[in-house]
Amino acid sequence: MHSLHCHCPRVQQTVAGQSNCISRCPAWIVNQAQRSKLACRTSMLDVQQALQSGSNPLELLRVTRDPQQRARLMTALDTQMSHYSELYQPSTVEQFLSKELGMWSYNVMLFAVANPALQTIDVDTQMKPAIRSLKAANVEPQEIWFLVTKHLEIFRHPISLQRWLDFLSAQALQSRDIATFLLRAPAALFTDCTQAQALQVLGYLKALGVKQEYMFSRVLCSCPGVLTQDPETKLQPIVSFLTALGLEHQAIALMACVYPELLLCSVQDQLQPLVSYLQNIGCSNLQVARLLQEVPQALSKKPAEAFGCRIAAVKQLGVQDDPLRGVVQSSTAWLTTKGAPQEQIEYLMNELKFSAGQVCCMS
Repeated sequence: MHSLHCHCPRVQQTVAGQSNCISRCPAWIVNQAQRSKLACRTSMLDVQQALQSGSNPLELLRVTRDPQQRARLMTALDTQMSHYSELYQPSTVEQFLSKELGMWSYNVMLFAVANPALQTIDVDTQMKPAIRSLKAANVEPQEIWFLVTKHLEIFRHPISLQRWLDFLSAQALQSRDIATFLLRAPAALFTDCTQAQALQVLGYLKALGVKQEYMFSRVLCSCPGVLTQDPETKLQPIVSFLTALGLEHQAIALMACVYPELLLCSVQDQLQPLVSYLQNIGCSNLQVARLLQEVPQALSKKPAEAFGCRIAAVKQLGVQDDPLRGVVQSSTAWLTTKGAPQEQIEYLMNELKFSAGQVCCMS
C-alpha cells in the first residue's frame, strides 16, 4: 500500500507520524446499519470514475474500506497530497473533534482518512456525549484525543462509558489513571461487564491480599480486563492451582501486582504447560513456585521460548538430561539471572580459556 507524500516539511512530519495508522484498515463491526452502509458505499464505486468526476481522494478515503480501492486512492495522492489537503472538506464528526478538543484539523483529517470507522459514529448521540462525559471527569483534551485515535470503539457506548467513569471516580482515581484504564480496557468491558460484576472482582482481589493502594495503580489500570473475569469460574481456578504449588495468597497477590495478566491466564493452556515443562527439567514444586514468583512474565510465552535458550546453552557443553536435572535441583538462578548462562559460558571459554569439560564440571 502506498504512503502519503508531500513536499511541505510540516506535512511530511505529520504524515510520517500517522503512516502506521494509514496502512491499517480494520474490519469494524458497526451496529447502525444505515451509517455502516453509508461508510462502506464508496468502496463499491469505481474509484477511477469518482476521481475523474473531480472527487477529492482524501474525502473518498475516509469512507472507503476496501484495501484495493484504498490503494488506488493513495496512488492518486502520491504527488498531490498538499493540493487535495487544501481542498479537503471535513465531515461533521471531524469538525466536532477539532472544535471540542482543540486539535489541528490536519491531524484530525489524517486520522479520519486512516480510519473509515470514524464516519460511522454519530456526533449527537455517541461522540458528543462521550467526550463531554470524559471532560466532566477532568480528562484532558489531549488525552481524550489519544483515546479517540487508539480506542475509538469506546465512543460507540456513551452510556456505558459514563457508568464506568462514575465507577472509577468512586474509586478516587485521578484523571490520568482514568485515561490509562480506558485506553487499555477491552471492548467487552463496555458491552458485557457490569459495575456489579466489577465490585465482586474488587472484593475477591482484596480478600486475596491485594492492597487498596495497589488495586488500580498496579493491577486494574494496567490490566482492566481482569474486571471481566468471574471470581468463581475464572480467578479461583488460577489461585487454587498456584496454592497447590505451595504459594500463599499474599505471594499470589504480589505476583498479580507485578504481572496482572496472571489473572487472565488459562490454567490449562498457560499455567499447566509451564509447570510441566519446569518439572520435566528437574524443578521441584517449591522451585517452580519460586520461578513463577521471580518471572511471572514467563507465562506470556511458550515454556520453550522462556527458558529454552538457557537450557540449550548448557546442553551444548555436553550436559545430558539426567545431569541437567541435578544442575536444576542445585540451583535455578541461571534460569532467571539476566544474561545467564550464555554470557557466563562465553566469558569462561573465551576470556579465561576454560574448556567445555571444565565449564561442564562447574555446572
